[in-house]
Amino acid sequence: MSLPGAAVLAAALLTNVAGIDAAVQNALAGPALKGAHIGVAVVEPRGGTLLYGHDAGGAYLPASTLKLLTSATALAVLGQAARPRTQLVYDGVTLTLVGGGDPLLGEQDLGGAAAAVAASGLTDVQRLAVDQSYYAAPFYPAGWSWDDLAAYYAPPITALALEENALDVDVTPGTNVGDPAVVRVEEAYGDGLYADAAVTGAAGTPATADCALTREPWAVRIAGNVPMGGAPIQQGCAVLEPAAFAAAVLTGALQAQGVRVESSVGAASAPAGSRMLWSHEGASVGELIAKMLPPSDNFIADELCRWIAKQRDPAASFSACAQAQRAYAASIGIDAGTLSLYDGSGLSRYDLLAPRDLALLLAALSRGPYADLVRGALARPGHAGTLLHRFEGSPAAARVVAKTGSMEHVDNLAGYVRSADDGDLAFAVLIQGFTGEDRREAARRAAERIVEAIAAL
Repeated sequence: MSLPGAAVLAAALLTNVAGIDAAVQNALAGPALKGAHIGVAVVEPRGGTLLYGHDAGGAYLPASTLKLLTSATALAVLGQAARPRTQLVYDGVTLTLVGGGDPLLGEQDLGGAAAAVAASGLTDVQRLAVDQSYYAAPFYPAGWSWDDLAAYYAPPITALALEENALDVDVTPGTNVGDPAVVRVEEAYGDGLYADAAVTGAAGTPATADCALTREPWAVRIAGNVPMGGAPIQQGCAVLEPAAFAAAVLTGALQAQGVRVESSVGAASAPAGSRMLWSHEGASVGELIAKMLPPSDNFIADELCRWIAKQRDPAASFSACAQAQRAYAASIGIDAGTLSLYDGSGLSRYDLLAPRDLALLLAALSRGPYADLVRGALARPGHAGTLLHRFEGSPAAARVVAKTGSMEHVDNLAGYVRSADDGDLAFAVLIQGFTGEDRREAARRAAERIVEAIAAL
Protein backbone atom coordinates (compact mmCIF):
# COMPACT_ATOMS: atom_id res chain seq x y z
CA MET A 1 0.00 0.00 0.00
CA SER A 2 1.34 3.44 -0.88
CA LEU A 3 2.05 5.84 1.93
CA PRO A 4 0.33 9.25 1.94
CA GLY A 5 1.99 11.53 -0.56
CA ALA A 6 3.80 8.72 -2.36
CA ALA A 7 1.61 8.97 -5.47
CA VAL A 8 2.13 12.73 -5.62
CA LEU A 9 5.89 12.34 -5.35
CA ALA A 10 5.89 9.60 -7.99
CA ALA A 11 3.86 11.75 -10.41
CA ALA A 12 6.31 14.63 -10.03
CA LEU A 13 9.32 12.42 -10.60
CA LEU A 14 7.80 10.76 -13.66
CA THR A 15 8.00 14.07 -15.50
CA ASN A 16 11.76 14.32 -15.04
CA VAL A 17 13.35 11.11 -16.29
CA ALA A 18 14.74 12.44 -19.57
CA GLY A 19 18.20 12.75 -18.04
CA ILE A 20 18.28 9.06 -17.16
CA ASP A 21 17.23 8.07 -20.67
CA ALA A 22 19.89 10.34 -22.16
CA ALA A 23 22.57 8.66 -20.01
CA VAL A 24 21.38 5.22 -21.13
CA GLN A 25 21.32 6.18 -24.81
CA ASN A 26 24.77 7.79 -24.58
CA ALA A 27 26.17 4.58 -23.13
CA LEU A 28 24.61 2.43 -25.84
CA ALA A 29 25.88 4.77 -28.57
CA GLY A 30 29.50 4.61 -27.42
CA PRO A 31 31.92 2.26 -29.24
CA ALA A 32 33.08 0.53 -26.04
CA LEU A 33 29.61 -0.91 -25.36
CA LYS A 34 28.71 -1.71 -28.95
CA GLY A 35 26.41 -4.72 -28.93
CA ALA A 36 25.93 -4.62 -25.16
CA HIS A 37 22.59 -4.61 -23.37
CA ILE A 38 21.57 -2.25 -20.59
CA GLY A 39 18.67 -2.86 -18.27
CA VAL A 40 17.64 -0.08 -15.90
CA ALA A 41 14.87 0.18 -13.35
CA VAL A 42 14.19 2.99 -10.89
CA VAL A 43 11.53 2.45 -8.22
CA GLU A 44 10.09 4.87 -5.66
CA PRO A 45 10.36 2.70 -2.53
CA ARG A 46 7.40 3.91 -0.48
CA GLY A 47 4.80 3.09 -3.11
CA GLY A 48 6.77 0.62 -5.23
CA THR A 49 6.13 2.71 -8.37
CA LEU A 50 8.39 2.11 -11.36
CA LEU A 51 9.58 5.62 -12.25
CA TYR A 52 11.85 4.68 -15.14
CA GLY A 53 12.65 1.55 -17.05
CA HIS A 54 14.87 0.62 -19.97
CA ASP A 55 14.45 -3.07 -20.81
CA ALA A 56 13.36 -3.31 -17.17
CA GLY A 57 11.66 -6.66 -17.73
CA GLY A 58 14.52 -8.24 -19.66
CA ALA A 59 16.32 -11.38 -18.49
CA TYR A 60 19.81 -10.56 -17.18
CA LEU A 61 22.56 -12.40 -15.35
CA PRO A 62 22.43 -10.93 -11.84
CA ALA A 63 25.97 -11.99 -10.86
CA SER A 64 26.56 -10.86 -7.27
CA THR A 65 23.51 -8.62 -7.11
CA LEU A 66 21.70 -11.93 -6.46
CA LYS A 67 23.16 -11.71 -2.95
CA LEU A 68 20.47 -9.11 -2.26
CA LEU A 69 17.75 -11.72 -2.79
CA THR A 70 19.72 -14.30 -0.80
CA SER A 71 20.06 -11.83 2.08
CA ALA A 72 16.37 -10.99 2.05
CA THR A 73 15.38 -14.67 1.94
CA ALA A 74 17.76 -15.57 4.76
CA LEU A 75 16.33 -12.83 6.97
CA ALA A 76 12.77 -13.92 6.18
CA VAL A 77 13.36 -17.66 6.60
CA LEU A 78 16.06 -17.86 9.29
CA GLY A 79 15.71 -14.55 11.10
CA GLN A 80 18.41 -12.04 11.93
CA ALA A 81 19.60 -13.74 15.12
CA ALA A 82 19.99 -17.37 13.98
CA ARG A 83 23.52 -18.79 14.31
CA PRO A 84 25.13 -21.93 12.83
CA ARG A 85 26.65 -24.43 15.25
CA THR A 86 29.75 -26.63 14.97
CA GLN A 87 30.28 -29.48 17.45
CA LEU A 88 33.01 -31.89 18.46
CA VAL A 89 31.66 -35.23 19.73
CA TYR A 90 33.27 -38.43 21.05
CA ASP A 91 32.04 -42.01 21.48
CA GLY A 92 35.10 -43.48 23.20
CA VAL A 93 36.82 -44.36 19.94
CA THR A 94 36.06 -41.71 17.32
CA LEU A 95 36.36 -37.97 17.81
CA THR A 96 34.13 -36.31 15.20
CA LEU A 97 34.01 -32.69 14.13
CA VAL A 98 30.39 -32.10 13.08
CA GLY A 99 29.68 -29.31 10.62
CA GLY A 100 26.60 -27.14 10.91
CA GLY A 101 27.07 -24.73 8.01
CA ASP A 102 29.26 -22.07 9.63
CA PRO A 103 30.90 -20.14 6.75
CA LEU A 104 33.41 -18.38 9.02
CA LEU A 105 34.85 -21.25 11.06
CA GLY A 106 38.59 -20.63 11.44
CA GLU A 107 41.80 -22.27 12.60
CA GLN A 108 41.53 -20.35 15.89
CA ASP A 109 38.15 -21.95 16.55
CA LEU A 110 39.64 -25.43 16.16
CA GLY A 111 42.34 -24.40 18.60
CA GLY A 112 39.55 -23.81 21.11
CA ALA A 113 38.08 -27.22 20.27
CA ALA A 114 41.41 -28.91 20.94
CA ALA A 115 41.77 -27.10 24.26
CA ALA A 116 38.31 -28.37 25.27
CA VAL A 117 39.36 -31.94 24.44
CA ALA A 118 42.49 -31.63 26.56
CA ALA A 119 40.48 -30.12 29.40
CA SER A 120 38.16 -33.15 29.32
CA GLY A 121 41.10 -35.39 30.23
CA LEU A 122 41.31 -37.16 26.89
CA THR A 123 44.94 -37.80 25.89
CA ASP A 124 44.63 -40.33 23.06
CA VAL A 125 42.22 -40.36 20.09
CA GLN A 126 42.01 -43.57 18.07
CA ARG A 127 40.07 -42.12 15.13
CA LEU A 128 39.40 -38.56 13.99
CA ALA A 129 36.54 -37.88 11.56
CA VAL A 130 34.78 -34.90 9.99
CA ASP A 131 31.00 -35.14 9.62
CA GLN A 132 29.73 -33.28 6.53
CA SER A 133 26.28 -34.89 6.51
CA TYR A 134 24.32 -31.77 7.49
CA TYR A 135 24.53 -30.81 3.80
CA ALA A 136 24.36 -33.62 1.24
CA ALA A 137 26.25 -33.77 -2.05
CA PRO A 138 26.48 -32.25 -4.61
CA PHE A 139 28.53 -29.46 -3.09
CA TYR A 140 28.43 -27.23 -6.17
CA PRO A 141 25.37 -25.52 -7.67
CA ALA A 142 24.43 -26.04 -11.30
CA GLY A 143 25.84 -23.54 -13.75
CA TRP A 144 29.21 -22.84 -12.13
CA SER A 145 31.94 -22.67 -14.74
CA TRP A 146 34.52 -25.45 -14.41
CA ASP A 147 37.42 -22.99 -14.76
CA ASP A 148 36.26 -21.19 -11.59
CA LEU A 149 36.37 -24.29 -9.41
CA ALA A 150 40.05 -24.03 -8.44
CA ALA A 151 39.63 -20.43 -7.28
CA TYR A 152 38.96 -19.25 -3.73
CA TYR A 153 35.65 -17.68 -4.77
CA ALA A 154 34.15 -20.99 -5.98
CA PRO A 155 35.00 -23.69 -3.40
CA PRO A 156 32.73 -26.61 -2.52
CA ILE A 157 29.85 -25.52 -0.27
CA THR A 158 30.12 -28.00 2.61
CA ALA A 159 28.61 -28.19 6.09
CA LEU A 160 32.05 -28.17 7.69
CA ALA A 161 34.22 -25.53 6.10
CA LEU A 162 37.46 -24.14 7.49
CA GLU A 163 38.81 -20.72 6.43
CA GLU A 164 36.02 -20.54 3.81
CA ASN A 165 37.42 -23.69 2.14
CA ALA A 166 40.27 -21.69 0.65
CA LEU A 167 44.06 -21.41 0.86
CA ASP A 168 46.08 -18.21 0.49
CA VAL A 169 49.09 -19.04 -1.66
CA ASP A 170 52.25 -16.98 -2.25
CA VAL A 171 54.30 -17.94 -5.31
CA THR A 172 57.85 -16.59 -5.66
CA PRO A 173 60.56 -17.21 -8.27
CA GLY A 174 63.30 -19.76 -7.72
CA THR A 175 67.04 -19.13 -7.98
CA ASN A 176 67.38 -19.59 -11.74
CA VAL A 177 65.23 -19.45 -14.85
CA GLY A 178 63.53 -22.80 -15.29
CA ASP A 179 63.66 -23.68 -11.60
CA PRO A 180 60.42 -24.66 -9.86
CA ALA A 181 58.75 -21.69 -8.26
CA VAL A 182 58.54 -21.55 -4.48
CA VAL A 183 55.02 -21.94 -3.14
CA ARG A 184 54.04 -21.04 0.41
CA VAL A 185 50.60 -21.69 1.89
CA GLU A 186 49.60 -19.29 4.65
CA GLU A 187 47.09 -21.60 6.34
CA ALA A 188 48.41 -24.24 8.72
CA TYR A 189 48.57 -27.81 7.41
CA GLY A 190 47.49 -26.78 3.92
CA ASP A 191 50.67 -27.98 2.22
CA GLY A 192 49.22 -31.37 1.30
CA LEU A 193 46.33 -29.86 -0.60
CA TYR A 194 48.15 -28.55 -3.67
CA ALA A 195 50.54 -29.75 -6.36
CA ASP A 196 53.31 -27.34 -7.39
CA ALA A 197 53.85 -27.07 -11.15
CA ALA A 198 54.78 -23.37 -11.37
CA VAL A 199 58.13 -22.42 -12.88
CA THR A 200 60.56 -19.51 -12.75
CA GLY A 201 60.52 -17.47 -15.95
CA ALA A 202 62.87 -14.92 -17.43
CA ALA A 203 62.70 -11.38 -16.10
CA GLY A 204 59.99 -9.39 -17.84
CA THR A 205 57.91 -12.37 -18.91
CA PRO A 206 54.22 -12.40 -17.94
CA ALA A 207 53.35 -13.41 -14.39
CA THR A 208 50.77 -16.17 -14.91
CA ALA A 209 51.03 -18.44 -11.83
CA ASP A 210 47.54 -19.36 -10.69
CA CYS A 211 45.38 -22.09 -9.19
CA ALA A 212 44.15 -24.81 -11.55
CA LEU A 213 42.35 -28.12 -11.28
CA THR A 214 44.39 -31.31 -11.28
CA ARG A 215 43.52 -34.97 -11.75
CA GLU A 216 44.10 -35.68 -8.07
CA PRO A 217 40.68 -35.23 -6.43
CA TRP A 218 42.22 -33.83 -3.24
CA ALA A 219 44.40 -31.07 -4.65
CA VAL A 220 44.66 -27.95 -6.75
CA ARG A 221 47.61 -27.32 -9.00
CA ILE A 222 49.72 -24.17 -8.85
CA ALA A 223 50.80 -23.68 -12.46
CA GLY A 224 52.19 -20.95 -14.65
CA ASN A 225 55.13 -18.57 -14.70
CA VAL A 226 56.77 -16.38 -12.05
CA PRO A 227 59.35 -14.03 -13.61
CA MET A 228 62.80 -13.57 -12.09
CA GLY A 229 62.95 -10.37 -10.08
CA GLY A 230 59.17 -10.07 -9.99
CA ALA A 231 57.03 -9.55 -6.94
CA PRO A 232 55.47 -12.62 -5.31
CA ILE A 233 52.18 -13.64 -6.86
CA GLN A 234 49.36 -14.00 -4.35
CA GLN A 235 46.45 -16.25 -5.20
CA GLY A 236 43.55 -17.82 -3.38
CA CYS A 237 42.88 -21.47 -4.16
CA ALA A 238 39.82 -23.55 -3.34
CA VAL A 239 40.22 -26.46 -0.95
CA LEU A 240 38.78 -29.40 -2.86
CA GLU A 241 38.80 -31.76 0.15
CA PRO A 242 37.49 -29.66 3.05
CA ALA A 243 37.23 -32.66 5.39
CA ALA A 244 40.92 -33.51 4.95
CA PHE A 245 41.92 -29.89 5.55
CA ALA A 246 39.82 -29.58 8.72
CA ALA A 247 41.06 -32.94 10.02
CA ALA A 248 44.69 -31.94 9.46
CA VAL A 249 44.25 -28.62 11.26
CA LEU A 250 42.38 -30.21 14.17
CA THR A 251 45.00 -32.96 14.45
CA GLY A 252 47.75 -30.35 14.69
CA ALA A 253 45.80 -28.39 17.30
CA LEU A 254 45.20 -31.52 19.36
CA GLN A 255 48.86 -32.51 19.23
CA ALA A 256 49.79 -29.01 20.42
CA GLN A 257 47.56 -29.67 23.45
CA GLY A 258 49.27 -32.99 24.14
CA VAL A 259 46.48 -35.14 22.67
CA ARG A 260 47.68 -37.98 20.43
CA VAL A 261 45.72 -38.79 17.24
CA GLU A 262 46.29 -42.34 15.97
CA SER A 263 44.43 -42.08 12.64
CA SER A 264 42.32 -39.70 10.59
CA VAL A 265 39.55 -41.14 8.43
CA GLY A 266 38.42 -37.92 6.74
CA ALA A 267 34.71 -37.51 6.02
CA ALA A 268 32.47 -39.84 8.09
CA SER A 269 29.26 -39.54 10.07
CA ALA A 270 29.47 -39.22 13.83
CA PRO A 271 28.80 -42.54 15.58
CA ALA A 272 25.47 -42.83 17.37
CA GLY A 273 25.66 -42.12 21.08
CA SER A 274 28.59 -39.70 20.84
CA ARG A 275 28.77 -37.13 23.61
CA MET A 276 29.58 -33.48 23.00
CA LEU A 277 32.98 -32.17 24.10
CA TRP A 278 32.82 -28.76 22.44
CA SER A 279 30.27 -26.55 20.71
CA HIS A 280 30.77 -23.31 18.82
CA GLU A 281 28.15 -20.85 17.61
CA GLY A 282 29.10 -18.83 14.56
CA ALA A 283 28.12 -15.33 13.51
CA SER A 284 24.43 -14.52 13.29
CA VAL A 285 22.57 -14.18 9.99
CA GLY A 286 22.61 -10.40 10.39
CA GLU A 287 26.34 -10.41 11.06
CA LEU A 288 26.98 -12.72 8.10
CA ILE A 289 25.08 -10.40 5.76
CA ALA A 290 27.08 -7.42 7.03
CA LYS A 291 30.27 -9.42 6.41
CA MET A 292 29.16 -10.70 3.00
CA LEU A 293 27.78 -7.71 1.11
CA PRO A 294 30.59 -5.10 1.09
CA PRO A 295 33.31 -7.40 -0.34
CA SER A 296 30.76 -9.64 -2.13
CA ASP A 297 31.73 -12.89 -0.41
CA ASN A 298 30.45 -15.79 -2.53
CA PHE A 299 31.09 -18.45 0.07
CA ILE A 300 28.99 -16.82 2.77
CA ALA A 301 26.16 -16.34 0.27
CA ASP A 302 26.10 -19.97 -0.80
CA GLU A 303 26.41 -21.26 2.77
CA LEU A 304 23.40 -19.08 3.61
CA CYS A 305 21.64 -20.57 0.58
CA ARG A 306 22.13 -24.11 1.87
CA TRP A 307 21.11 -23.08 5.39
CA ILE A 308 17.91 -21.62 3.94
CA ALA A 309 17.36 -24.85 1.99
CA LYS A 310 17.83 -26.97 5.12
CA GLN A 311 14.59 -25.55 6.52
CA ARG A 312 12.58 -27.34 3.81
CA ASP A 313 14.89 -30.10 2.55
CA PRO A 314 17.01 -32.44 4.74
CA ALA A 315 19.66 -32.54 2.01
CA ALA A 316 19.86 -28.72 1.92
CA SER A 317 19.86 -28.80 -1.88
CA PHE A 318 20.42 -25.72 -3.98
CA SER A 319 17.08 -26.35 -5.68
CA ALA A 320 15.36 -26.02 -2.29
CA CYS A 321 17.18 -22.73 -1.78
CA ALA A 322 15.85 -21.54 -5.14
CA GLN A 323 12.33 -22.52 -4.12
CA ALA A 324 12.67 -20.41 -0.98
CA GLN A 325 14.08 -17.47 -2.94
CA ARG A 326 11.18 -17.61 -5.39
CA ALA A 327 8.66 -17.89 -2.55
CA TYR A 328 10.11 -14.80 -0.89
CA ALA A 329 10.09 -12.91 -4.19
CA ALA A 330 6.44 -13.81 -4.74
CA SER A 331 5.60 -12.62 -1.22
CA ILE A 332 6.71 -9.08 -2.10
CA GLY A 333 4.88 -8.97 -5.42
CA ILE A 334 7.56 -10.17 -7.86
CA ASP A 335 6.45 -12.63 -10.54
CA ALA A 336 8.49 -15.68 -9.51
CA GLY A 337 7.99 -17.13 -12.98
CA THR A 338 10.44 -14.58 -14.36
CA LEU A 339 13.27 -15.81 -12.11
CA SER A 340 15.88 -18.43 -12.95
CA LEU A 341 17.78 -19.24 -9.73
CA TYR A 342 20.47 -21.83 -9.04
CA ASP A 343 22.63 -20.54 -6.18
CA GLY A 344 22.95 -17.84 -3.55
CA SER A 345 26.01 -15.98 -4.81
CA GLY A 346 25.10 -15.32 -8.45
CA LEU A 347 28.12 -17.23 -9.72
CA SER A 348 25.91 -19.60 -11.72
CA ARG A 349 25.59 -18.83 -15.40
CA TYR A 350 22.04 -20.17 -15.23
CA ASP A 351 20.78 -17.37 -12.96
CA LEU A 352 18.49 -14.80 -14.58
CA LEU A 353 16.33 -11.98 -13.29
CA ALA A 354 14.93 -8.64 -14.45
CA PRO A 355 16.26 -5.20 -13.46
CA ARG A 356 12.71 -4.34 -12.39
CA ASP A 357 12.68 -7.24 -9.95
CA LEU A 358 15.94 -6.16 -8.34
CA ALA A 359 14.66 -2.62 -7.85
CA LEU A 360 11.34 -3.91 -6.47
CA LEU A 361 13.28 -6.15 -4.06
CA LEU A 362 15.29 -3.18 -2.81
CA ALA A 363 12.12 -1.13 -2.45
CA ALA A 364 10.45 -3.87 -0.40
CA LEU A 365 13.52 -4.25 1.82
CA SER A 366 13.49 -0.51 2.52
CA ARG A 367 9.93 -0.82 3.85
CA GLY A 368 10.59 -3.91 5.94
CA PRO A 369 11.97 -4.65 9.39
CA TYR A 370 15.52 -5.19 8.16
CA ALA A 371 15.85 -1.95 6.19
CA ASP A 372 18.61 -0.50 8.35
CA LEU A 373 20.55 -3.77 8.47
CA VAL A 374 20.61 -4.19 4.68
CA ARG A 375 21.26 -0.55 3.88
CA GLY A 376 24.05 -0.43 6.45
CA ALA A 377 25.68 -3.51 4.92
CA LEU A 378 25.78 -2.21 1.34
CA ALA A 379 29.05 -0.92 -0.07
CA ARG A 380 29.71 2.84 -0.17
CA PRO A 381 31.93 4.76 -2.59
CA GLY A 382 35.33 5.48 -1.09
CA HIS A 383 34.91 2.91 1.69
CA ALA A 384 36.22 -0.65 1.99
CA GLY A 385 34.32 -2.97 -0.30
CA THR A 386 33.51 -3.25 -3.98
CA LEU A 387 32.75 0.49 -4.35
CA LEU A 388 36.09 1.64 -2.93
CA HIS A 389 37.23 3.14 -6.25
CA ARG A 390 33.83 3.84 -7.79
CA PHE A 391 32.13 7.25 -8.21
CA GLU A 392 35.46 9.03 -7.66
CA GLY A 393 34.83 12.78 -7.99
CA SER A 394 31.13 12.16 -8.60
CA PRO A 395 28.53 14.49 -7.08
CA ALA A 396 26.47 11.40 -6.25
CA ALA A 397 29.23 9.59 -4.33
CA ALA A 398 27.98 10.52 -0.87
CA ARG A 399 24.41 9.56 -1.74
CA VAL A 400 24.89 6.02 -3.08
CA VAL A 401 24.92 2.64 -1.33
CA ALA A 402 24.87 -0.37 -3.62
CA LYS A 403 25.72 -3.96 -4.46
CA THR A 404 27.95 -4.69 -7.42
CA GLY A 405 27.83 -7.78 -9.62
CA SER A 406 30.67 -8.68 -11.96
CA MET A 407 31.57 -11.66 -14.09
CA GLU A 408 32.79 -12.15 -17.65
CA HIS A 409 30.83 -9.76 -19.95
CA VAL A 410 28.75 -8.57 -16.97
CA ASP A 411 28.90 -5.49 -14.75
CA ASN A 412 25.92 -4.65 -12.55
CA LEU A 413 25.00 -2.15 -9.88
CA ALA A 414 21.89 -2.12 -7.68
CA GLY A 415 21.10 -0.16 -4.55
CA TYR A 416 19.77 3.12 -3.24
CA VAL A 417 20.52 6.71 -4.20
CA ARG A 418 19.28 9.82 -2.45
CA SER A 419 17.58 12.04 -5.02
CA ALA A 420 17.72 15.82 -5.34
CA ASP A 421 14.43 15.97 -3.40
CA ASP A 422 16.08 14.08 -0.51
CA GLY A 423 14.05 10.94 -1.12
CA ASP A 424 15.69 7.54 -1.51
CA LEU A 425 15.20 5.76 -4.82
CA ALA A 426 15.85 2.06 -5.44
CA PHE A 427 17.70 1.33 -8.67
CA ALA A 428 19.20 -1.46 -10.74
CA VAL A 429 21.60 -0.88 -13.63
CA LEU A 430 22.61 -4.13 -15.35
CA ILE A 431 25.11 -3.91 -18.22
CA GLN A 432 25.91 -7.11 -20.11
CA GLY A 433 27.37 -8.34 -23.36
CA PHE A 434 30.42 -6.10 -23.70
CA THR A 435 33.08 -8.02 -25.54
CA GLY A 436 36.20 -7.83 -23.38
CA GLU A 437 37.68 -6.96 -20.01
CA ASP A 438 39.22 -3.85 -21.57
CA ARG A 439 35.66 -2.49 -21.86
CA ARG A 440 34.61 -3.09 -18.26
CA GLU A 441 35.74 0.36 -17.17
CA ALA A 442 33.51 1.92 -19.82
CA ALA A 443 30.59 -0.14 -18.48
CA ARG A 444 31.28 1.08 -14.97
CA ARG A 445 31.51 4.71 -16.05
CA ALA A 446 28.22 4.32 -17.91
CA ALA A 447 26.52 2.89 -14.81
CA GLU A 448 27.82 5.75 -12.71
CA ARG A 449 26.53 8.34 -15.18
CA ILE A 450 23.13 6.66 -15.11
CA VAL A 451 23.05 6.66 -11.31
CA GLU A 452 24.07 10.33 -11.29
CA ALA A 453 21.09 11.06 -13.54
CA ILE A 454 18.84 9.13 -11.15
CA ALA A 455 20.20 11.19 -8.26
CA ALA A 456 19.20 14.36 -10.09
CA LEU A 457 15.49 13.48 -9.92
